[in-house]
Amino acid sequence: MKFKVTPERVSEACGYIELMNLSTGDRSTAYRVAPRFALEPDGEYSMRVEYNADGDIEKFVGYEDTLVSISQVTPKRLETLIAELCEAARNVVNPPKGKG
Repeated sequence: MKFKVTPERVSEACGYIELMNLSTGDRSTAYRVAPRFALEPDGEYSMRVEYNADGDIEKFVGYEDTLVSISQVTPKRLETLIAELCEAARNVVNPPKGKG
């Protein structure tokens, strides 16, 4: 299974509290949001984010199927993914100079 973690995806697939928690390195939040960054073989995210009229996250489509697939990820790969998620969140909260 492949993952694609970018600050842009963190911004679109995580709520405010999740973003703040990730930016501080909160592992439980990282475990919870990790499936949102899984990719299909064609390179598209396996979970689609749907928003309500106000622009808030309403639901995730494809959650159950992604959870089944992510169960095969090794602990070593999961540790790398957690680090990537937390770094991307920090880049959203506090963008590197010249990128904000």
